[in-house]
Amino acid sequence: VWETLKAALIAEILAQPQVIVHRDYHSRNLMQDRADNTRLGVIDFQDAVIGAYSYDLVSLVRDAYVDWPESQISSWIQDFWQMQQQASLTDADNFKVESAEQFENDVNVMGVQRHLKVLGIFIRLFERDGKNRYLADIPKVMSDLLFELEWLAINGSNDLKSVVRPFNDWILESVLPAYQTKFVQQYI
Repeated sequence: VWETLKAALIAEILAQPQVIVHRDYHSRNLMQDRADNTRLGVIDFQDAVIGAYSYDLVSLVRDAYVDWPESQISSWIQDFWQMQQQASLTDADNFKVESAEQFENDVNVMGVQRHLKVLGIFIRLFERDGKNRYLADIPKVMSDLLFELEWLAINGSNDLKSVVRPFNDWILESVLPAYQTKFVQQYI
């Protein structure tokens, strides 16, 4: 189930338009200029690479440290799509995105990949480095992952649905109960 999901995510992500991505674009890496509150500074950009155009948006709207209502996140994703349309970014030769629905799909696919990665990083920081402060953020990240998996299981392409549904079922039936009984009781 894991190998099948991983292969499907990689294929979907590689099909997305490629741009420069910050790779750590979230609230803790954004700073407002005190003298001019209309200016925003971005820090911690040493890991910037060429990657999928949806990466930084999902990092920001599904920030591991800030919980937004799902309706607000959906609205921001749609707003971003509209801004891309107005800027004609979606018509550029190397930036073809068919529709707002495809854009939302791309954001949710990237969200699954990113949230799986973040969960692994948070556990590694605890297990290897003894940094337990990230454990408190795991429920938020897990919630985002579950939302994205469910969205893809309902709204993704038929090929994606057939891959996501078994993985989602495995998370709900095996991972969450184990997490809730062992991990939460032992570490939080």
